[in-house]
Amino acid sequence: MDYCLKNDADPNYHYEFGITPFMQACKNCSGDIMELFLDRDIDLNLQDCDGNTCLMHAVTGDNSAALDYLEEADFDIKNNEGLTAEDIAYERCDKEVLSFFRFLNK
Repeated sequence: MDYCLKNDADPNYHYEFGITPFMQACKNCSGDIMELFLDRDIDLNLQDCDGNTCLMHAVTGDNSAALDYLEEADFDIKNNEGLTAEDIAYERCDKEVLSFFRFLNK
């Protein structure tokens, strides 16, 4: 991944269904991989074909560690179902993620 990013690969490139490499990283990668992307010009608020953002991918991927890297993302964006990332966490009864949102909303 580092090689690709260092050689001008576009980290905001949309693959199938509008998913970017960073969205995939948010869903299931470690902090080391997240940092590789954040050292580049990443748009944290891009949406895939379903309207999901990186923040939503982190929530649905149960990757609470990724949330610490996404504090600058827009938490008010809604997907095609009209749900925010916090709404998705609420639907999933994810107490750890919900506490993250409550902490940032204070």
